[in-house]
Amino acid sequence: MFISLACSVLFGLSQRTGDFIVAALLGLVQLVMRINPMETFSAIHADIFDRLPSNIASTYSKFNLDGRVTVYAVCPKCHALYTPEGSYQQVFPKICTFQITPDVIPCGEPLLSTAADLSEADTPNDTKPKKPIPIKTFHYHSFNDYVASLLAREDIETLCDNICDETLDALCHGDPQFMRTVFDASFVRSFPGPTTDPTTGQPQLFSHREGELRLIFSLSIDGFPAEGSRKRSAAYSCGIITMMCLNLPLNLCSKPEYMYVAGIIPGPTEPHDVQLNHYIRPLIDELTLSYERGVFYSCTAKSRRGRLTRSAVVLSVNDLPAARKISQLGWHRSHFYCTVCCCYHLSTLGRTD
Repeated sequence: MFISLACSVLFGLSQRTGDFIVAALLGLVQLVMRINPMETFSAIHADIFDRLPSNIASTYSKFNLDGRVTVYAVCPKCHALYTPEGSYQQVFPKICTFQITPDVIPCGEPLLSTAADLSEADTPNDTKPKKPIPIKTFHYHSFNDYVASLLAREDIETLCDNICDETLDALCHGDPQFMRTVFDASFVRSFPGPTTDPTTGQPQLFSHREGELRLIFSLSIDGFPAEGSRKRSAAYSCGIITMMCLNLPLNLCSKPEYMYVAGIIPGPTEPHDVQLNHYIRPLIDELTLSYERGVFYSCTAKSRRGRLTRSAVVLSVNDLPAARKISQLGWHRSHFYCTVCCCYHLSTLGRTD
């Protein structure tokens, strides 16, 4: 388990390669256990072999390296999300009951695989009834667990603290002449905070910290063809929701190991219009609590007694279609094509007067 995990984490191997390494090592274990190839496993060896993980995903679960993951059932039609019902059974609803407005008929789309679909996947000798599974799922990774992984490293926590202290010291000197980082921008320095600074009377995020760690992030959502884009090929599009911690230096914040992936939006088509709201709602709920009330971590690399953190999204970096979906504004090819001025109608698009 350790060999396969080290190869996957340290060398950045894909899931398919990790599964191959696990399978190869399991084969070696079988050869070692079977002293005589003609004999079967003993009871002890069979019990040991059953406890071993069969793929890289189960190996991760043994070491408890991943944060909390919430699995949602996704409506194939309207993209509404549903959590399991019941603390023990973990049963998903059967029918989508989402209404975009109170006066609209509920969606009514089935959420779970039918009995016919399940019977096709079963083996002929398998008589145990199968529990219906969601047709489509969305795995959401906890944002608070991601922040906890950053604060588990003393060098990362020190970098985040230092940039907050530098910004607090620079607030009394006005905006700098040259911008080195996003923290030199006026909109970040004046970003509203949950508490009011007693000296200035303004609710600024980086003023009046009192030992709290303030983190800022940029949010990005994008769709991509998971199976490649070829001429006359079937379009299959997925989406990804990521955030980048801007407290880290520029040479670190954009590296994959320091970025936060909230989840992968399942295909085969991208969510339209307001449907994207379903996928970002779990993230917004966690960010709201982190910004307004703060999240207290019982222990960090620098604070053994724990500390309070607050997080906020100050930037949203996307292409035009994703930007309009996130902000719930008109499409970039609609007559209301601008989000800043009052220009109207596509016939005026491109005019410079």
